[in-house]
Amino acid sequence: MIKAHPYRALLAVVAYGGICLFVAGMIGQHNDGPWGGLPEWLAAFTWFSFLLSIPVLVVLGIYLGVVKLSARKGGSAQSA
Repeated sequence: MIKAHPYRALLAVVAYGGICLFVAGMIGQHNDGPWGGLPEWLAAFTWFSFLLSIPVLVVLGIYLGVVKLSARKGGSAQSA
């Protein structure tokens, strides 16, 4: 998916992170949010999933930037 649709991959990571952040915020830190009836482990899982999506987004963006620059120069990323 990354090579066939690079911007869709970035959009998928952004959407996943946004959904995780929204759900974690709605549950609240101590089940004090509007969706506070949901289990606390779900809030923790979605919060840490959001935190993991940030470095994935950064690494994927750097990777796609390098691939795009190497394709623009006409060479491959493997050549020296």
